[in-house]
Amino acid sequence: MSISKLINAMIGLFFVALGSIGVFFPVLPTTPFLLLAAFFLARSSDRLNAWFESTDLYKDYIADFLETRSMTMKTKRYILTLATVMMFISGVFIDVIYARISLFLIALVMHIYFKTQIRTIPEKETSTDSCSDCM
Repeated sequence: MSISKLINAMIGLFFVALGSIGVFFPVLPTTPFLLLAAFFLARSSDRLNAWFESTDLYKDYIADFLETRSMTMKTKRYILTLATVMMFISGVFIDVIYARISLFLIALVMHIYFKTQIRTIPEKETSTDSCSDCM
């Protein structure tokens, strides 16, 4: 394994760890960390990338987005609400006006991007939602 692939593997595994922690602590954004993990692990080794793509983290949080560039409205709301609240809290504690303006502009661009560039898909039905699998 080359040194660059080793570095990509280490960075990818670091982001997998952060994404895993983010599942339990909503202050950490799970999805962006897992997207970064997918990026770095894809450049590390086929075996490590295949392992990551077989995990529940990958399947539950980013597989649909990577395949279709779409999210459910529930996922969009969750990500946007959490990110906006974190930026607002940061803005409250920062006394530099340029930093506050930057946070506001980043939040605005983020909301516009989610609205215009990420397609909204309906929630998936599970066997508990529909009884078609019951019979």
